[in-house]
Amino acid sequence: MMSTPRGLGSAARIATIAPAIFFLSAVAASAAIAPKAYLAIVAHGVVTWYSHRLWTLWIFLVAMPLASLISGGVTILNGWRRQPLVAMSLTVCTTTVAAGILIIVGLHILAN
Repeated sequence: MMSTPRGLGSAARIATIAPAIFFLSAVAASAAIAPKAYLAIVAHGVVTWYSHRLWTLWIFLVAMPLASLISGGVTILNGWRRQPLVAMSLTVCTTTVAAGILIIVGLHILAN
C-alpha cells in the first residue's frame, strides 16, 4: 500500500479551501470597511470578479470545500491514531473550516 508524505494531505486541504476563504474575507472586508477605503475597493473588486464568473462560485465555494470536507473526514475516521498530533490537528481544523464554508454558502444559496 502506497502512503502519501505526511502533511501533503493537509496542504492539499488548505489549498482547496484557500479560494473560498479569500472570497469570504473579501465579502466581509467590503461590508465592514468604509466604502471609500482602498481595502474596501480592492475587496469589492475581488467579489465582483468572482460573481461575474459563475464557475468560480461553484468550483471555489462548493466543489473544493466539499472535497476538503470529504477527504478530511475520511482521514479523521481512518487514520486518527496513526497520524502525528500536529498533522491530525491541521486535518481537523481544515475539515471544520470546510464545513463552515459549506454551511455559509449553503445558507446563502437557500436564501436566494
